[in-house]
Amino acid sequence: MALFDDVLKELQSRVTVRGPDSNGDYVTFCPFHQDKKHPNLFIHPQKGFHCFACDAKGSIKTLATKLGIPTDHQTTKSNRLSPSEAIQKLLNESSPPRNAETLRH
Repeated sequence: MALFDDVLKELQSRVTVRGPDSNGDYVTFCPFHQDKKHPNLFIHPQKGFHCFACDAKGSIKTLATKLGIPTDHQTTKSNRLSPSEAIQKLLNESSPPRNAETLRH
């Protein structure tokens, strides 16, 4: 559901989003074409999205990708950790905090 929330926030930053209606659908203007008179994009957390004007459709993950929102399986070079950084991060998050030097002794 977090990905759906990210998609919803992104759309709300661009256009007005109505919903959810009784079916759980959100309705807004489609970011993939220029018609801004009629909200044609319907979005549902489980069913995905469909624009009845330009026929864009797919899953929430597809919509997130099209909007430029990173999904769980997308990583960028800037958020990757080296093995030693990953170990240190895990050690810092442990209780009580430790460091790699204490493990060697």
